[in-house]
Amino acid sequence: TVTTYIILQDDAATSTAATTAITISGTATATGEIALYINETRYAIAVAVGDDQDAIGAAAVTAINADVYSSVEAGYAAGTLTLTAANKGIQAGDIDVRTNYNSGEKIPAGVTFTIGATTPGTIDPDAQDVIDAIGESWFNVIGHTYIDNTNLNLLEDYAAAQDDPMVMRDGQWYTAKRDTRANMITFGTDTNRNSEFMQVLPSYIRRSNNAQLVGAVVGQTAQSIQSDTAVPLQRM
Repeated sequence: TVTTYIILQDDAATSTAATTAITISGTATATGEIALYINETRYAIAVAVGDDQDAIGAAAVTAINADVYSSVEAGYAAGTLTLTAANKGIQAGDIDVRTNYNSGEKIPAGVTFTIGATTPGTIDPDAQDVIDAIGESWFNVIGHTYIDNTNLNLLEDYAAAQDDPMVMRDGQWYTAKRDTRANMITFGTDTNRNSEFMQVLPSYIRRSNNAQLVGAVVGQTAQSIQSDTAVPLQRM
């Protein structure tokens, strides 16, 4: 087992939450279900013959909001299903929404289910609060979701100070960026990110959001280092 510590942060005072609007129209002429995926979680929305957009929208809201671990809150009005990130900020709004991901899944006949672009959230919490909370404690494997230059600079400077020969509290920090390969290259080039302490995991366009990816990698990495330090981390 690996002892894990979690630092929780409030949303920034002036932040806003990301939203995704889904347009629903038509009346079902066949029975089926809409397989809606939100950050890897599959929500099966049952559809019966004669169900209109209001019935389908209400069913979607019930299915999503019944999940206490959902990363979004759902609301419906006048043909629009709105998904609002449960937390405000840029990274909390990193939401993947799609339908019919697996073979055989399809929208029931007569119904149109159109996912619109996500309106990003704004303003992440300040990483300085995390640094203050850690203080002089020593952690070897640290996961977070900051990806903006200001917060990354703070964390990299702190990590470098911790690794100073007069301190010697080394550690590796992990975050992730979910984007296209071209944008990932631009990020690495334009921000001159080449830190010996900060690992930015490229997740490209996948169902997992940044927080899910970081949690998975950090969990495996910390366990592997403790169990067998000879195993290369690129196998995680």
